Amino acid sequence: MLLIRRGERALAVECKYYRQASGVAERGYQQAVTYAAELSTELVDEVFAVVVGPREVVLDTSSADTVAGKIGVSPPQMLEGLLADFLEDD
Repeated sequence: MLLIRRGERALAVECKYYRQASGVAERGYQQAVTYAAELSTELVDEVFAVVVGPREVVLDTSSADTVAGKIGVSPPQMLEGLLADFLEDD
């Protein structure tokens, strides 16, 4: 899923269903960084690309700033809050 405020910011959500954290982290991270890099080059100034994994595997939301943008991982129950934060007017 991709939400964009053109010229401002984007939220890219990549869902990965793996039973091991390594699958969510490795494959999801690659996708998230790719999305962030593509979005930050021409479309927006700020990107948050987050990988959503199964609640049994991903216990909490965490993120790190990278050259491409902010990259994170989150359980599905936190997605509503991430969307609300993005949609909130500054």
